[in-house]
This record gives sequence, structure tokens and C-alpha cells, in this order.
Amino acid sequence: MKLSVVFATFSAAVLASALPADLTTSADRDRKYNITFCKKEDYYDCYQPSDVYTGTCYQLDSDYNNRIESVKHGRKVNCYYYTKRNCKGDSLYGSGDFQSLPSNWKDQITSWYCEEDTSSTGDRDRGRGDGRDRHD
Repeated sequence: MKLSVVFATFSAAVLASALPADLTTSADRDRKYNITFCKKEDYYDCYQPSDVYTGTCYQLDSDYNNRIESVKHGRKVNCYYYTKRNCKGDSLYGSGDFQSLPSNWKDQITSWYCEEDTSSTGDRDRGRGDGRDRHD
């Protein structure tokens, strides 16, 4: 009986020392980022969702759904913006901020998905893409 208690205690100590101290900074966990959606060009009348992480699809709040004209990222992420809920429909790819969305994308965004920019030279000046990319 004492041997199994000692073994269990030793196993727990080894396991605890192998875990990262702060799971939010672990390379195995999705990264938190900031993103701002604005109803007007040049970042006016904006909304910043809280607690958003790379690798997850999000829906815009009803007040901003299909009313977005500019988008700003708070860190290096590559994002896909979708015309339908649950990251479905046509998508726009952006590796940077959109001070003004392409004309065919104004008032079209319903959901979005971002991933961490792992390139060493992320484009932070403007979005990229032709406005009709797919990401399923």
C-alpha cells in the first residue's frame, strides 16, 4: 500500500513538472489576438470582440453583422472573412488591416476565422486577396 502511494506521488510530481506553467503561452495552444470591426471606413464606429483565439470561427454580433467597412488586427494574424455564419460562403483573405474593405466586401462579413502568421515577413499594411477566396 505504501509503495503505491509513493509511486502515485512521484508520478504526479513528474507529470506536474512536465506541464507548462502558463497554458496560455504554450505553443500547443491557440493564441489570443485582438481584432476590431468597424461600420465605417478609416476605423470609425467600431466593435472589438473579447476573448478571441486563432483557429476558431466566430460570428459577428447582430449589430455589426453585414455592416463592416474596415477591419484592424491587434497582432500578426492571417484572417478569412465569410459572407455566411459558421465560416461558410464566399471568403476574403487578409494578412493585414483593411482601412477600407474592397467595394464588393463592404457590408458583407458575417463570420471570421484567423490563424497565426508564421511567416517572418507578415504584410501589416493592407489586406490581400481578390475577395472571393475559399477556406473550408
